[in-house]
Amino acid sequence: MQTTININPWIRTPFFDFSFIMGGAFFTLFIAFLSFQLPTMVPIFFWIWVIFFEGSHFWATYSRTYIDDKYRKQNAKVLYYSLIFFVFPMIAIFLESQFKTVSFTVFYGFFIFVWSLYHNAKQHYGFLSIYAAKIKLEFSEKSKMVNALYAVIVFSQIYFLVNFKLQGTFSIGSTLEWSPILNFMATKMFYILTL
Repeated sequence: MQTTININPWIRTPFFDFSFIMGGAFFTLFIAFLSFQLPTMVPIFFWIWVIFFEGSHFWATYSRTYIDDKYRKQNAKVLYYSLIFFVFPMIAIFLESQFKTVSFTVFYGFFIFVWSLYHNAKQHYGFLSIYAAKIKLEFSEKSKMVNALYAVIVFSQIYFLVNFKLQGTFSIGSTLEWSPILNFMATKMFYILTL
């Protein structure tokens, strides 16, 4: 007689997980879709994002770190040394005022964007790890899922970076102008891997 183990794969419930854990990703994809359909709405979406999402994200981070007495005392060096990151945008602004031919703030913004892609990939790894632990997934199976996850995320991010961000930020031509192989990788591989 075979016994079955009933392991709940959800962190709480399917509704909770889809709404509050995966909901942000679904919402972001929906906003991206709307932005392509209604480009005039992009500035409105941007300010909604800054005020209602990024603002609360930063507040949650600061309230758990700098504002929390216990955490601040236990991690004082890390917290205070991390403030150096606020110096970089000021340096970029200063350099741009001195050298009019180079936009250092654009380069800084691009660096932050690429860093956000890394952060996004690590967040997805965190979600995968939580669910893998919930269902007690074997290490080898989790490794396969991590590789598949990174393949899809990295190609998605490259797709966005090459087809939108580089063109919009630095006026770099499309991948069609570079090479047919790179064009295929940048425009089709994302869809193949996602499927």
